[in-house]
Amino acid sequence: MFAVFSIIIIVSGVFSVLIGLGLFIGTVRFLRAAESAAGAVVGHEAKVNETPDQDGMRQCYIYPVVEFEDCYGRHHRVTLVTGTAGWQPFPVGTRVDILYSPSDPTRARIRSFLHLWSFPVMFTALGLLGVGGGFLFHSWSSRLDAFKF
Repeated sequence: MFAVFSIIIIVSGVFSVLIGLGLFIGTVRFLRAAESAAGAVVGHEAKVNETPDQDGMRQCYIYPVVEFEDCYGRHHRVTLVTGTAGWQPFPVGTRVDILYSPSDPTRARIRSFLHLWSFPVMFTALGLLGVGGGFLFHSWSSRLDAFKF
């Protein structure tokens, strides 16, 4: 029973690490192709999660809306895809550095840890904790088996 549980933890951790590494590679590719522009936060868009949590509550996520001009002088107003749960790290009026894809300026991100690296780091770290914890749990449970009579 303990062996199966530890294997499930290890496999889940490996999947999480792979997702984190995939997100890391995607961010690096984005950064290689991205153009930089000065922008400003002009508002926020709130979206309520459709699925309630175990307490029946629905989580509200807040996404910054930014405006910037691309390298061709075209004006863009974009709602970013990285949101936060109930707090606004970038108040309206905040000047921000924007990174965007020249082929699709709607794929913009604020040059910050939150918008570039939080998901790759989170998935990789949680995965490594899962793999390490699974191996420790497996080691601990095999020692307990040695003491059975």
